[in-house]
Amino acid sequence: MVDEARRPQPAVRTFDGQAGVGHVDVARLSGYGHNRFWILSGRLIRHARAQIEPPIYFHLVVRCARALITIAGLAGLAFVLSSCDVGGLSPIFPDPASPNGKDIYDTYAGISVVAIVVFLGVELALLWVVLRYRRSRQPVGYVVPQVHGHTGLEIAWTLAPLVIVLAIAGYSFAELQKDFQPISNQQMTVIITGHQFGWDYDYGNGVVVHQEGTLVGDVPPFVVPTHTLVKLQFRGTDVIHSWWVPAISGKTDAVPGYDNFSWLKIDKIGRWRGECAELCGSGHASMQIIVQAMDQSDYDAWVSKQKSTSPAASPSASPSPSQ
Repeated sequence: MVDEARRPQPAVRTFDGQAGVGHVDVARLSGYGHNRFWILSGRLIRHARAQIEPPIYFHLVVRCARALITIAGLAGLAFVLSSCDVGGLSPIFPDPASPNGKDIYDTYAGISVVAIVVFLGVELALLWVVLRYRRSRQPVGYVVPQVHGHTGLEIAWTLAPLVIVLAIAGYSFAELQKDFQPISNQQMTVIITGHQFGWDYDYGNGVVVHQEGTLVGDVPPFVVPTHTLVKLQFRGTDVIHSWWVPAISGKTDAVPGYDNFSWLKIDKIGRWRGECAELCGSGHASMQIIVQAMDQSDYDAWVSKQKSTSPAASPSASPSPSQ
């Protein structure tokens, strides 16, 4: 029995072949044997008379357990983020709206599959080595099989990563060349100019849309017709900006003194959000992007409305038909 709080508790013990009653300090056991998650704390159960020495692989197991919990948590967070819209922007798994956006999505998915396979292979091989050759299962003085100087293995584990990396690099480079080069068969061209802190869209027909940065409300949309191949030409007027709408295309820099190119072709009506992806100053967070696709007839009506606006007025003052 325990006579009072924090007093030693009598316990039966045996020594010199005779039974006797000793005392165990209950307070000293707190946080060890009674903690269900004691293994994650890295501490061992300590008894009154002796301390259990950890196996050689104990700390490795603890670290692996912590790593697995961390990975599971990050995977869960990524899943949650991918299943909801953060201000209309889905950065993890966007629903592609343009062929080049779909190509980039497929490239990301393909590289991810290869990376996951390599990761699982390495981790499973490491786990097998840890369990197969752990000290507790081997005789004293046991030395694991040595493979130093094995020419075949050294060639294999040098060439395998090299082939994988070169394949990923070649595939990615070909995709970039396809999606970020000037096209010649466009049906219309829009010049996109980035400035601190907003975007200007010049359609080349007297219509210019201004998206001035704001943290309250939406900016005027960049309107395009559906089923139309649009060439995008990017410029910068002050510092480097980066035009990014995940569902439509990859990040494209707007650089002062140098033009970059991309394109889009949206086959469904809708609105998609993006943002400047290059830190460009104190108003960087306000550089919203909204792209709106509408049927050709609605687009023609929108263009006519923009042209009918007084030249002294800002074209951005005219909302889209859906607003």
